[in-house]
Amino acid sequence: MGPSVPEAPSDLPIISEETDESFASDRFLQVRNSRLSGGPESIYFGNIKVWGYGTGNGPWVMADLENGLFSGVNPGYNAGNPTVSHRYLTAIVKGEPNHWSIRAGNAQSGNLSTYYNGARPNAAGYNPMKKEGAIILGIGGDNSNGSAGTFYEGVMTSGYPTDATENAVQANIVAAGYK
Repeated sequence: MGPSVPEAPSDLPIISEETDESFASDRFLQVRNSRLSGGPESIYFGNIKVWGYGTGNGPWVMADLENGLFSGVNPGYNAGNPTVSHRYLTAIVKGEPNHWSIRAGNAQSGNLSTYYNGARPNAAGYNPMKKEGAIILGIGGDNSNGSAGTFYEGVMTSGYPTDATENAVQANIVAAGYK
């Protein structure tokens, strides 16, 4: 694990399958074993409402930024974050200084949708981010193990890709023909 990297742009796309409607969560995290708010920038896919949630009963794509799940600028409810019902999901969380986005879509057909695009969360410790440089899968930055579901592919990139680049990646994912 390397030293903390202050707010370096990054992108974390994943492909996941929902296998348990009562709790489906895959976390692909960039983090160390830490409880530092703003330490990781990671994808959360699940239906827990403790820290944040969207419309319907979930599951939702949110960002796990440690000590909270976020789907927008404010902690808690985000009306722009829909319940996801795709069997195979493409999910993306990307961030750069004082700006981040959540994008997702059906990995079997169609385009990505933007669920949030704007300023970092309006909560102490999340702007600037304090990314810590590691990758973990299926557990939280505090080593908690509350995830379920099937993770298929993921990538962590440097920089803040354009939506056009991510749309081209989504087209390739759809062309792969997940069944």
